[in-house]
Amino acid sequence: MTNTKSPKVSIVLVTYNRANELKEAIEQVLKQTYENIELLIGDDCSSDNTQEVIKSFNTNKIKNIRHKKNQGFFDNWQATLKYINSDYFIPIICDDDRLVDPNFIKDSICLFMQEDDIDMVFARVGTVINKKLTLQEHEFKNEYTGMQLVKDFYLYQKHLCLSTMILKKKYLDFFLNPNFKWDSSIVSNDQVLIYDILLHCKKIKFLNKVVYHWIREENIETFSNSIQSSVYAQLKNTTSLVEHVIPYLKEKNLEHLINSFDKYFLNHFEQMEMNYYLNLNQEIFEKLISENELKNKKIYIYGFGEVGIKLNDFLISKDIFICNFIDDIRKGEDIITFSNYLKNENEDSIIIIASYKRKIIHNIYKKLIQIPNKFKILELIDN
Repeated sequence: MTNTKSPKVSIVLVTYNRANELKEAIEQVLKQTYENIELLIGDDCSSDNTQEVIKSFNTNKIKNIRHKKNQGFFDNWQATLKYINSDYFIPIICDDDRLVDPNFIKDSICLFMQEDDIDMVFARVGTVINKKLTLQEHEFKNEYTGMQLVKDFYLYQKHLCLSTMILKKKYLDFFLNPNFKWDSSIVSNDQVLIYDILLHCKKIKFLNKVVYHWIREENIETFSNSIQSSVYAQLKNTTSLVEHVIPYLKEKNLEHLINSFDKYFLNHFEQMEMNYYLNLNQEIFEKLISENELKNKKIYIYGFGEVGIKLNDFLISKDIFICNFIDDIRKGEDIITFSNYLKNENEDSIIIIASYKRKIIHNIYKKLIQIPNKFKILELIDN
């Protein structure tokens, strides 16, 4: 090791009127096995019992930063970042999400200590939908340059989360004095920051484990949920990243990177169609069961993603129960691979393809029709 000291790590947690969620978020951070941490909690002038929750933790690892007036999410975040006085930092943790790996900081600092020239360590993020964990699958390498991630930003964008990153303190300036103006009406501010940071990172290490859960509940209104409910808001959010970044790339003589956003746009248009149909879930699911006899049938849902989980919850509400999810990538106790399905259940069953992404539907359908007359195939969207 090149450094034997135990460097300090700051974690920034922002909150507003979510005292019930905040307690668990704090507890999860304090479970970190790495000792030399400080948790900076930015309270955006909450009117509930947030302060009581924070003060109930008797530890000098917490710095309680209560702002005198409500500033809004981004200003609260930036104001709290100014209190960082450490060697490394996690830029943000939200009160309704969870840092779930107790060894994340310890393992990251171990990498930093082994090689002085590492700028960032990042890990996987998992999405929890109605209390079920799903993962965006991608095959990562152990090491990258920032430019490698930038050139294929459309592939990595959904995997790059500020809450799963530990950065050297020198990158704090990107947050305190950003090259791009905050826009409180969009959610891509973090992506603008990530893109800019990547342009300057020479060495990045990847930890292949899920360290953070992004929690999505249908009955909780969040900024992200409201953006996804409107195609127009999504268009604004998608284009805002490029509108901010392209002038910067031209200024830095990096115009050759602009073409990479062609694929970024194509990827996001597919996601926007997915979100459009997600907002019609109830209508689509009702139509599915009205047009098909599903009760007392052997039913399998192909796809353990957001659509599959919500479809299963809907079917349960109608007293319709599936045998298993089928998924060839994700793993879990309720999930089998397609090859295992064929071994155990060849006849008289129904497979529902649970996706609104046409490319995925097409690929699954091609696989299914190679096994003729064994099962009935149902899709959620009309072609």
